[in-house]
Amino acid sequence: MDHSIDDDDDGRRFPTPNRRSVDVVISNGAFCLAPDKRRGFAEAFRVLKPGGRIAICTTTIKAPLDGGVAWPVCMRVFASLDELEPMVAGLGQWCFQMAVRA
Repeated sequence: MDHSIDDDDDGRRFPTPNRRSVDVVISNGAFCLAPDKRRGFAEAFRVLKPGGRIAICTTTIKAPLDGGVAWPVCMRVFASLDELEPMVAGLGQWCFQMAVRA
């Protein structure tokens, strides 16, 4: 039985009208491309049932990108590690774990 939602959009609005109707939100590698990550997190929490879980695997940058370099568009929208935890905490979420691989 498939109860998944395949979101090909940029995470700004999931294709479910029901608030708090999803058990799990998983993004494996695509969240880093969302142009507005705060809005993407907010949308994920909007559709999540109480007690639900979110797992996001995302590429980040450790420091600002050097100016004057023609960085690929995907890298220009990456968030820094220092931005993510306060972004989620600012949405009122109390449980946040970050695993960093060098």
